[in-house]
Amino acid sequence: VAAGVRRVEAITADGAQAFLKQQLSELQKVKELLNHPKDVLKGLEQLLEENNHLRFQAEKMMLEKARVVKASLLQKVNAVNGINMIVEKVEIPSADAIKNISFEMKNHLDNLFLFLGAEIDGKPHLSLILSENLVKDKNLNAIAIIRILAKEIQGGGGGQPFYATAGGKNLAGLQSALEKAKGLVAG
Repeated sequence: VAAGVRRVEAITADGAQAFLKQQLSELQKVKELLNHPKDVLKGLEQLLEENNHLRFQAEKMMLEKARVVKASLLQKVNAVNGINMIVEKVEIPSADAIKNISFEMKNHLDNLFLFLGAEIDGKPHLSLILSENLVKDKNLNAIAIIRILAKEIQGGGGGQPFYATAGGKNLAGLQSALEKAKGLVAG
């Protein structure tokens, strides 16, 4: 469609037959994938409904796991130089869930330095959140710190002065990133 112009596309003769044949072939493949239901649309709707249900269940399980991880992290607070430091590897395969945990922890604890490492889709992930007072009073910067630690996992990162994340390629470097993070606050 253009100013005063309309375009119609059409398929004729052998092209129309080839198009219909291809469409019928695709429909047959869909039927096979759905185990030959009597009504293809109902079969597809059931599959989509089941998929949504499973997705909801997975999200529910992820929230429960995040709640358990948060409770566990609260038990691992280590006071170092007036900073409530938590440096841990977590078994949560979602960057969003890690971010949510980080912000909940930040709202729960003062003077927080929370550095989490995780494996997400076979790759290392780092997350650092700092209380605002540490950014202002102690001149800590999550972006600068995460960039230093991301070198351990052959990656890079960024974010904001109080919250930054990084991803990388070297999963084996995750533990050394955690150790180095502990040394930053202690030293």
